[in-house]
Amino acid sequence: LDSWLDNNIATDAPALYSDFGPVTIERSTITNHESDNATLRLSNVEPVRIENSTITNNRSQHAILFFTSDGATTIQNATITNNAAPTTILNPLVLYSTVGLRNSVLFNSATERECVGVTSLGHNACPPGDEGACSFSSTTDIIVTDPLLDALARNGGKTLARMPLVGSPLRDAGDDANCPVLDQRIADRPQDGDGDGVAHCDIGAVEAPEPDGLALPAALTALALQARRRLRL
Repeated sequence: LDSWLDNNIATDAPALYSDFGPVTIERSTITNHESDNATLRLSNVEPVRIENSTITNNRSQHAILFFTSDGATTIQNATITNNAAPTTILNPLVLYSTVGLRNSVLFNSATERECVGVTSLGHNACPPGDEGACSFSSTTDIIVTDPLLDALARNGGKTLARMPLVGSPLRDAGDDANCPVLDQRIADRPQDGDGDGVAHCDIGAVEAPEPDGLALPAALTALALQARRRLRL
C-alpha cells in the first residue's frame, strides 16, 4: 500500500514474488526492474488484487506472470505501460484460474502480445494490431493508438504515477459502477476529466481533474443560470 519499488536489477528474480497467501497491491508503483524473470510473479491459490497501481518502464520476460490455481485475480484501474517484455500479462493456467482486467490501460514497448489468458471485465484500453491482441470481447473496451499519458510524477500523491493528459482517450472512459472512490494519488473518483460537465471514472490508476480553463467558465455559467432563476422568481 502506497509503496514504490524502483530500479531493482536481478539475473533471475522478480521485483515481487509471492507463493502463498492473498496478495493486494494498492496505490503503488513498480518501475525500472530488470531481470530474465518476470517483474511480478504470483503463484498463489488465494485471491490477488492489483488496484490503482502503476507498473511501468520495466524490462523482464513478462511484466506480470501468474501461476495461480483455484484463485481469482482482479486487476482494477491499473496503468501498465512502457514495459519491454514478450508478453505483458501471461496467465498460462487459464483452465484453473481467472485473471480479470477492468478500467486498465495496457500500452507497452517491445511486446509481442499485451496479454494471454486474461478476461476483460470491461472498460480497458490497449493498442491495435497483434501486439494488442488480448482477445477482449467486451464492447466497452477501446483501442488506442496513443493513451496520451504524462511522464511519471507525484501529481500530488505519495507515489509516482502517469496522469492522462488533456485529450487522452482514457479520461471519463471507465466503468462508473465499478470505480474505486479514490485513485492512486488518493484523489476523489470520479471527476469530469474531459470537461463535458459530467463526471465519469477514468481508465488507469490516476483520475484526471477537469481540464484547466474549463472549470471557471463552467462555474460562471452555473452562477449566471442561478442569477436568472432568481430574477424570474
